[in-house]
Amino acid sequence: MPDTPVPNDNAAFVAAFMDASPDPYFFKDAACIYRYVNKAFCDLFGIAREAIVGRSDFDIFPRVNARRHRRADLSVLSSGRFASFDYEVIHMGRAVWLQVVKTPVRDASGRIAGLLCAARNITTGKQLEADAGILRNDRSQDLAEASDEALENERQRHRSEHIAGLDRLCDGVLPIWSGQVEMAR
Repeated sequence: MPDTPVPNDNAAFVAAFMDASPDPYFFKDAACIYRYVNKAFCDLFGIAREAIVGRSDFDIFPRVNARRHRRADLSVLSSGRFASFDYEVIHMGRAVWLQVVKTPVRDASGRIAGLLCAARNITTGKQLEADAGILRNDRSQDLAEASDEALENERQRHRSEHIAGLDRLCDGVLPIWSGQVEMAR
């Protein structure tokens, strides 16, 4: 049987606990350097732990993504409050949406020592939101078309009523007018 860390072996226990999670977890120090990543993080990005720990986002990710991550990190570090961010990342050639909660971790003196971050794959939820948006757009378009159709029907009805009114008016006026024309002759 493999060695199982016991709760009193804190570092090994916490590492085993974090690696057991299907959600990516990572810790960055106050300089935004990765100090810990769990197995799910490594699996998600296809990068070995050794290639991440001791590096920054700028060493690992495309510049545009690294800047986005750095802004979020600095926001949490400066506010001292946790925050949640939604990120789209490319994993094995497909888009994956992650909700990342970044929480400041304080040292014994109360200073912020870094960020504990937990990520959750929210791709399915984002796809449902997009599908709902498409449905809303389709429904809105249907309603707009129905509204346009109703307006056109109302215009037609008004035209018909107007023409009918003119016909009635003409029916009453025309004989009078015709009679005046006859008298004038």
